Amino acid sequence: MSPRRWAGALLPLAAGALLALAACSTKKTLVPDVPPETGVFVKGELDTVNHIVQLFWFGNDADGMVVGFELRFVNPAAPADTDWVFTTRTDSIFTVYTPGGFTAPRFEVRAIDDAGQHDPSPAIADFSFTNLPAVVTITGAPAARDSVYATATIDWSTVDPDGIVNRISYRVWLDGNEANARIVTDRTYSIPPADFIDGGQVRAGTRYFVVQPIDDGGLVGTADTATFFVRDAAGARLLVIDDVPSSQQLNYTTDQLYYEAAQRALGPGPPAPGSAWSLLLLEFNRPFRSITDLEQTLSQFDAVIWYRGDLPAAPLGPASPLRDYQDALVSYVESGGHLLVEGRGLFQSTDVAGTTTGSLRPDLAPRLFGGDLVRREIQGRPGDSTTVFGINNGRSLKTSMWSDSLRFQAARDGLFCFHYGDTNQVAFWAPPGELASGHPGNPPEHLAVGKSVPHPGGGRAIVLAFPLRVGNGFTAPPNPSVGTVPRILDRIFAQLLGP
Repeated sequence: MSPRRWAGALLPLAAGALLALAACSTKKTLVPDVPPETGVFVKGELDTVNHIVQLFWFGNDADGMVVGFELRFVNPAAPADTDWVFTTRTDSIFTVYTPGGFTAPRFEVRAIDDAGQHDPSPAIADFSFTNLPAVVTITGAPAARDSVYATATIDWSTVDPDGIVNRISYRVWLDGNEANARIVTDRTYSIPPADFIDGGQVRAGTRYFVVQPIDDGGLVGTADTATFFVRDAAGARLLVIDDVPSSQQLNYTTDQLYYEAAQRALGPGPPAPGSAWSLLLLEFNRPFRSITDLEQTLSQFDAVIWYRGDLPAAPLGPASPLRDYQDALVSYVESGGHLLVEGRGLFQSTDVAGTTTGSLRPDLAPRLFGGDLVRREIQGRPGDSTTVFGINNGRSLKTSMWSDSLRFQAARDGLFCFHYGDTNQVAFWAPPGELASGHPGNPPEHLAVGKSVPHPGGGRAIVLAFPLRVGNGFTAPPNPSVGTVPRILDRIFAQLLGP
């Protein structure tokens, strides 16, 4: 490096201070203006350095003052990037474009004085920059057994030995579609359904996701791959989500209730080729890893049924898709989807000991189902929690919407009721005296225990805040061996699916 280029780096601090004072002095005589002088130096070693470097520069003007600087890198790795850039700063941290892992650029800086003159001989520093590649490791992806619909959320971690991880971007693509890779900056990505389409429809089978880091110096790093299986749901209008574990006492009869209703409405289900409905068993398959996953899955179906049946509410604990990603239900219905959520203990409620049970937040009730939940007091504080109602064996619920009745075959707790403005949206009523709550005596008024609410975008949200299977105590003439529940379910399916 020439003495001219690094003269500024050798000046004592005292001399620098004097020069700074000189730069602020006023002109005393009318003589031709003298252009300014510029110096530059780097903090740290002068040998090969990291592609992220801090540089300092200064200027002085014998007959005026320095008002700014112009600087540029002349970089063999970026030959087009040679424009001068103006600044009033005297230092900066630069990230040098080093896509090949090494480059030898020249840094140039020239002072500008108050007469607009540039230093005719800019200060120059020659460098050798290195750049080490970043490495990504996929940390979260659908498990091999978790076959997904046309969506998948992938997470990864990143290590950059000589860079800043938050400045790294990533190329992501599915299968061999590297030519159409997307650029993302987060370390999580939900693959959109459109990426799974081949030949006009979703291609089922094993799919491969690739993520590849590009650091702030432009160097492409080591990629990682995740493999998962995509389910064949081509042509399916309805998704049935079975959220009842096989260990639950009424699991089999609850499942059969919904499976048979789906078959009556849409024909044979999976694995029949081209089935018009698809079945997801959450006990064995957990395809949802984000709200986006659930949103993108639901969006592939005209209607979705999510049933929990007689499963009692449990204290909030391990991950539950219905609890963790419930906001996806709102976006689905608001986008025109038709949804049924059914079960015991659906909503979150807090008891006097402070234990919270249930899945859906109470604030979801007015957004989805057109009314707040009936609330109760805890230790004298009004409206502290939703009221959990119970129903005794032999008690009944009625539906004017579907012109039928239910009779409970066993006592159950974990029921919820809704406030309502439009009685036409009430799907099931509990007549006075049929339900019991934590208050003394039975509620004297009609209570809404189920609602069916149309949404402006064409969607519909139906909630049955009780276990439908247990209400099969009435028989449906002319067949005394068949309860009213299948008949009611057929009418619910007709409302969900339309003509």
